[in-house]
Amino acid sequence: MKYLIKNKWVIVGVFLGATAGYLYYYYVGCVSGTCSITSNPLNSTLYGAVMGGLLLSIIVPAKKNTKILKEIAPNAVIIDVRTPSEFQSAHFEKSINIPLNDIPNKIAEIKSFNKPIICCCRSGFRSRKATKILKGQGIECYNGGSWQEVSDLY
Repeated sequence: MKYLIKNKWVIVGVFLGATAGYLYYYYVGCVSGTCSITSNPLNSTLYGAVMGGLLLSIIVPAKKNTKILKEIAPNAVIIDVRTPSEFQSAHFEKSINIPLNDIPNKIAEIKSFNKPIICCCRSGFRSRKATKILKGQGIECYNGGSWQEVSDLY
């Protein structure tokens, strides 16, 4: 049940895509039979379901638990995982810069902080990768998303 709740937008996308795929087959279709996707209602429906699920999983962003982030932020170490040049151009003043590529080499240093870690970057993509690496090493770590979102926590 948790899986269904967590992935509700993907499921909605699958349903909408399947419906659109079938309606496309029914109203437009392919009368010559040479169109592999639209000449068969099953193929058209399945294709629509896959595309709908993929599109909604990309379009609808993952929900962040900002309540937890706000609670831990005052005692957390903020690590900005962007490149040094990106960090120098603009950053949250309480963050430290450890580029994503350097994270595996800095595990011992990060563990020595003995505080929760909030990772951030430009958009949240690299910080998600860094969070996964750090959690894999047993470090309490959270993805804060972009550095602007992290600065809003304070």
